Formats: sequence, structure tokens, C-alpha cells
Amino acid sequence: MKTTLKIIILLFTLNTFGQNLKINDPRLNPFIGTWTAQYDQNKVFTMTLWREDHSLLMGDYKIEILDSNGNVVKTWKSNFIYPNTNQEMPPSIYGRATSNLNIAGTAFDITINVGNGLANRKGKEGSFSMTIQSTSNPTTAHWTVEDNAHVVLEGHPDHFSVPTDIVLTKQ
Repeated sequence: MKTTLKIIILLFTLNTFGQNLKINDPRLNPFIGTWTAQYDQNKVFTMTLWREDHSLLMGDYKIEILDSNGNVVKTWKSNFIYPNTNQEMPPSIYGRATSNLNIAGTAFDITINVGNGLANRKGKEGSFSMTIQSTSNPTTAHWTVEDNAHVVLEGHPDHFSVPTDIVLTKQ
């Protein structure tokens, strides 16, 4: 009876501690940092990813519009402070590792229509995938975003302002 009780206590203890044990997913490490790409001739997409917990990456991005001389004339950021508050917009990218060289998750494009003022911003949700193509210097990754909406409701955007198929370079 004592042996059975000890085994039950041991199993309960292992189960309890095992559920609280969190191990960092090393597959996320190559993705942590700042990534950038120039696209559409005059736009620069910059994304910063960080580990939020043991198996989740989060991120924010900005889009810079360049003039013909390469100077930044507009910047749209996903992490901004809501007007008349101190509340910051939550991260707009959430992803988990699907393999050693790939992460996938949800991207929230909240820079649509931003040129018409903060109150007119529109959002669009998509599924993203990011696959490392080269680990040599510089590290590059293929970034894609696909629309999650099966139907576009009136007044909602039917396009993304973030790039949907580009190669990013790690900075």
C-alpha cells in the first residue's frame, strides 16, 4: 500500500511539474530580429519579431514610402498609440514554428487607408508564412500573406497594404 501511494504521489508530482515546465522552442531563434525588403519600387517593409513566450513569436511592422531620391516621405506603423489614450496597439504578427526553417501564423494589416488619418484606418487579417531561404550572410526569408476572408463585406478592405509575397533580409 505504501509503495502504491508513493508511486501515485510521484506520478502526480511529475505531472504537475511537467505541465509547468516550459521549454523555449529553438526553431524560433533564426526568426528573432529585424527583417526588411524594398518592394513596388518606392516602399520599404520592415518587420521586427521577438519571442513573447516559449513558443510564440510576435511582431510589428512599418511601411516607408520613398521619394525618387530614396528619402522617406511617409511612414505607416502597426504599433501606434490610440488617439487620446496611452494605449498602444497590440502586436500585429503572431506566429509559431512549423519546422526548423518556417514559421506561420496570423498577420493583422492595420495600415490600410492610413493616409486618410488614424480614424479612417482599416484592418485586414491574413495567414502568413515565413520560410528561411538562406542562412548565409545575409539571412533571407520568403514572406507570404494570404487572405483569410472568404467574403469581403461592404466597407471592408479587399486588399492588403503589407506586401504579400516578398523576400526579406535579416538586418
